[in-house]
Amino acid sequence: MIAKPRMRSARRRLLRSFASAALLPAAALADSRPEPRTLKIRPLPADERMAQIHSDGAWLWAVSHAATLWQHTGDRWRRIAEGISPATPPASGHGFVAARTVEGALWTLSNGTRRSSVDGVQLLPHARLLVTRSAIFGVARGQSGEPRLLRLEAELDRWEPAAVAPPVMQPDTRPIAYSLDPQQGSEAEPDVVVFGRGEPGRAGGAETARLLSLDYRTLRVLRSLAPSPPHSLADMTPRPLVWRGRPSLLTVRVGPNGARLAVIAAAPGAPQGLEVIALGAPLGEGRSLLPITDGRQLLAVHAPHVEGALHLYEPDPAELGALRSRLLLLGVNMQPTGARELDAAAWSGPRLVLPSQDRRQLLVLDSDADFVARSAIMLSADAAAVHAHRDGVAVLDTEGRVGWAQLP
Repeated sequence: MIAKPRMRSARRRLLRSFASAALLPAAALADSRPEPRTLKIRPLPADERMAQIHSDGAWLWAVSHAATLWQHTGDRWRRIAEGISPATPPASGHGFVAARTVEGALWTLSNGTRRSSVDGVQLLPHARLLVTRSAIFGVARGQSGEPRLLRLEAELDRWEPAAVAPPVMQPDTRPIAYSLDPQQGSEAEPDVVVFGRGEPGRAGGAETARLLSLDYRTLRVLRSLAPSPPHSLADMTPRPLVWRGRPSLLTVRVGPNGARLAVIAAAPGAPQGLEVIALGAPLGEGRSLLPITDGRQLLAVHAPHVEGALHLYEPDPAELGALRSRLLLLGVNMQPTGARELDAAAWSGPRLVLPSQDRRQLLVLDSDADFVARSAIMLSADAAAVHAHRDGVAVLDTEGRVGWAQLP
């Protein structure tokens, strides 16, 4: 009769401890670490509310809700173009900045030269553009309305489709340039890696997601992986890394026991195959995770809408190919409820910048010191997007304001 109140009291203390752990390193429950130093954010005032931002390291680009493309230079915003879609962030690289117009056409600027795609190319609003050395890749609507990945090449003042991928794309495909072939030389153009739809008709008509590696010039499928049902890949953005010396991708595999962190690489014995070479433990039915990597380390946020637990993954010495995780931090959130954006993490050198659970802070974690929260950036509105920019981070909030914070 006396034990029950003690149990309830212990449970209350445990819940209070869990709540107070938010935004603190997990180790802070065992030892006292200094509070993160507060960093100031410098407002970058603009004439219009911004909907998208993008940084290529040197330049900061933004698209306003009024469909204007802006470039931040020095201490002011410069108007670049009108009629740019606020649904799609711009992309840049190799001397180009690329964007989608409100009509769905491709628009680019390079050394003062502006080009648009030929008539009939209708880029989808939620897919991403990929700018490479000799072409731009985008997802357009096919003749039957299906999403099709296009390779677009410059011809005089227009961008002409030069190759079309098989009709297995997702409408929010996010292509990256990355070669999974360990024998491919550094001078060769990298392959194009995307997540696509799986093969219809498998598992009684259920459709599974699959990972595709496409030839850079022809967009034919070089390698693919579609896990057998009831497993599936649940991701939009391939995340490249080198894992144990092999070019790999970090993603999420989902099954009856919940989400698992997965590392995928080319299968040596199958010229057209990909294989899972490392796998974390399942989180439990209905529980999700969001992966993070700087190209070397494996991290993931478990249950981003509930507890926002940041974990570091490492090889499990007890089992070949298995990953074990260690809790680093509670109370982070890379995806607001209902948002399409799944990845609000940014790397600036060895520092990982993540929004807090309420998205009113950005936590700056030091990967060289076991991801200790060295500093925090306070925001006046929820973070909508975070990008590494120069020696700090650029931040877009839900009010359409842009700011920049220098990182120590």
